[in-house]
Amino acid sequence: MQQKTKLFLQALKYSIPHLGKCMQKQHLNHYNFADHYYNRIKLKKYHLTKCLQNKPKISELARNIPSRSFSCKDLQPVKQENEKPLPENMDAFEKVRTRLETQPQEEYEIINVEVKHGGFVYYQEGCCLVRSKDEEADNENYEVLFNLEELKLDQPFIDCIRVAPDEKYVAAKIRTEDSEASTCVIIKLSDQPVMEASFPNVSSFEWVKDEEDEDVLFYTFQRNLRCHDVYRATFGDNKRNERFYTEKDPSYFVFLYLTKDSRFLTINIMNKTTSEVWLIDGLSPWDPPVLIQKRIHGVLYYVEHRDDELYILTNVGEPTEFKDGKLVPMTVFHKTDSEDLQKKPLLVHVYGAYGMDLKMNFRPERRVLVDDGWILAYCHVRGGGELGLQWHADGRLTKKLNGLADLEACIKTLHGQGFSQPSLTTLTAFSAGGVLAGALCNSNPELLRAVTLEAPFLDVLNTMMDTTLPLTLEELEEWGNPSSDEKQKNYIKCYCPYQNIKPQHYPSIHITAYENDERVPLKGIVSYTEKLKEAVAEHAKDTGEGYQAPNIILDIQPGGNHVIEDSHKKITAQIKFLYEELGLDSTSVFEDLKKYLKF
Repeated sequence: MQQKTKLFLQALKYSIPHLGKCMQKQHLNHYNFADHYYNRIKLKKYHLTKCLQNKPKISELARNIPSRSFSCKDLQPVKQENEKPLPENMDAFEKVRTRLETQPQEEYEIINVEVKHGGFVYYQEGCCLVRSKDEEADNENYEVLFNLEELKLDQPFIDCIRVAPDEKYVAAKIRTEDSEASTCVIIKLSDQPVMEASFPNVSSFEWVKDEEDEDVLFYTFQRNLRCHDVYRATFGDNKRNERFYTEKDPSYFVFLYLTKDSRFLTINIMNKTTSEVWLIDGLSPWDPPVLIQKRIHGVLYYVEHRDDELYILTNVGEPTEFKDGKLVPMTVFHKTDSEDLQKKPLLVHVYGAYGMDLKMNFRPERRVLVDDGWILAYCHVRGGGELGLQWHADGRLTKKLNGLADLEACIKTLHGQGFSQPSLTTLTAFSAGGVLAGALCNSNPELLRAVTLEAPFLDVLNTMMDTTLPLTLEELEEWGNPSSDEKQKNYIKCYCPYQNIKPQHYPSIHITAYENDERVPLKGIVSYTEKLKEAVAEHAKDTGEGYQAPNIILDIQPGGNHVIEDSHKKITAQIKFLYEELGLDSTSVFEDLKKYLKF
């Protein structure tokens, strides 16, 4: 490994060659960055383990999709009436606070994506893609560019916006609440904006401008949750659309990233532990891409550019990481005036996978729970990314049990410090977080009263042995390969929630699943639920009369999305379940929830 590392570092000394034109019909020639060196671009290499946590993470390919939902209620945007203008001399903070205080609570919504480019702000308003002048963005004086309902989708929303360098075109990726399928539309900006083209199943996309001032759109195509193909297209009189890169290794995925100064487009080829980056000169997008460094197992790196210098962020070298197997961070929320916290209900959150941070973003249902006296605890266990790459490494593959030990220790610590008690403790998790939540229900069910799971990953062993599933090959570095490695197979068996169900007392469990979820197949969730119910029934039979069996509920929602964050039906069902299981009065909490959610 030392020799490979030395070669990698040596490659970073060299700079980008000036490459000849690549004719449209020529086969793609790949140039290795280390084989051509000029003084045009200087390079700086930084070993910043934490920096990797701040780079864009490709959560689409993990069992977790951060998403936002936008409900299209009207065909055209509707402006608010009787809204008093804010004083011009009011500072920005006061403006925001005044708007929040004067806006009716029932009108709160998740803010949709927006992009600033040139003198305009591009965003979604109602069912339309719009833009407004930057200085008029708060005045609701906007220009409608495209009506999303032309696509004839059910409740479409804009997931991503990219504007061409000279603002001749704007591209927007559009999807729906109940599906991960997306459509990228290209709008030609003029006095009468029109849709120039549309491409299905686009994942990432970026614009560059060639030496002839022609806008070129690069985009990746996603098929069956796998993203391996890169295309480039032009529009107008010189239309063309060609595939110029295909990744052959099914365990890798591809995404595009434009450096912050828009100078270079990077093609990032990655799996969970290894990456390879190809560079496209933004001034010569038809030239062949330049290879920075071929993939080396265990080496992750990203490329950024600034002031004629390339910056390489990598995990090679001496790590500057924090590692402490005994100290696990927690974030706890409760009302400051709460008394006797030991008698308050507790909702514990956990994820612990893929090196991703546990999500703590604002949610209306979390706010109303805190207002109603609940304690919210977020356990940042190993396997997540909160404390760097090593924190993730210490909770994946044959170290998954570390995350379970952390979760158990967090809950016991909370109880020991006077935060709630087992009979009032609940646990919630989604997607891959279901592994640790389900494992805790098997190993220490007495710590919990009730659990809510959403699209949970519960059958790790059978899933990772089925290579026909879209994500199995890509996730071998996270969970292991039970088909070829007996040690990893046995290790997965020892924690897999489905494999370790047994007749015993369980907390009540509410599971939300999605009918056409491609990331966590419904079949595995149904099998888990049926096996759990059988174990609960067997334990109840052995225990005898008077035993209060837990409630095991499986709520199957229609649609093909992985997690629908803003589903009112899901939110109310989960809260109702928690209150009923703890024997709490839910009248006030639902009244408060109506202030935030539009029923």
